[in-house]
Amino acid sequence: MPRRAHLVDAAALVARCAQALRDLPRPGEARVTFELAEMLIGRDGVTPEKVGTSQPQRLAATRLDVPDLLGELQNRTELPRKVLADILVQSGRLADAAVNPSAFVDAVTAIIQAGKRLMMTDGIVYKPLEEWWAQNLFAAEADVPLDRLVAVEHAPLDHIVTDSNIEAELAKALDISGAIKVFAKLPQGFKITTPLGTYNPDWAIVRQHDDREDVYLVSESKGDLNTLREAEKAQIACGKAHFEALSIPFVTATNLEGILTQA
Repeated sequence: MPRRAHLVDAAALVARCAQALRDLPRPGEARVTFELAEMLIGRDGVTPEKVGTSQPQRLAATRLDVPDLLGELQNRTELPRKVLADILVQSGRLADAAVNPSAFVDAVTAIIQAGKRLMMTDGIVYKPLEEWWAQNLFAAEADVPLDRLVAVEHAPLDHIVTDSNIEAELAKALDISGAIKVFAKLPQGFKITTPLGTYNPDWAIVRQHDDREDVYLVSESKGDLNTLREAEKAQIACGKAHFEALSIPFVTATNLEGILTQA
């Protein structure tokens, strides 16, 4: 299996994070609630008994202590202060820090961490190593609901365990297609390392051709590839780069026709 290598472009990271922060909804204003309680002293000790609660009151921005934003963000993200300053300035959202400092810092941290992970997948390169996946990954699963099983003849096991109706229909189509020599639903143990965690592709397929050698390919069959989250799209991009390093076509399709037209 290949190993990965990546570099992060600081300017691109600033642009990505600044845009994400610019699009972020305005944080809710900080509010405070006062509770009045009586202290009851008895044999069991001191027990507070709440007797009243005030309505949430809006705090004026001038009363809020805005922390050292760059220092706090640097501790959380491990990025240089200049990069953090560029993100905040280019976003145009610095004024929101006074509205709700805690929520603002949390939001900026989440955006930067997500941006860092996504940047690591841009242009990612995998290099082959002398490691290979073993067939023993294809082991029978126990206690699988019957409605998730699809009987097949052209796979390592006599049943495919599917996770959706799309996978079930695709398994049936692959099994009866004259263009498919053999196929397998890749097991959970087959994982590709990415900056966003491990990625488990859906299918390994051998397509038969009359005029050339058989084509070995891998396919991803997510339901709607256009509505995936950015992190999911980035993981799929890493999967594509992984198999490119092995000279194995990687396609994204939800039906047999889509697989055959790309392979």
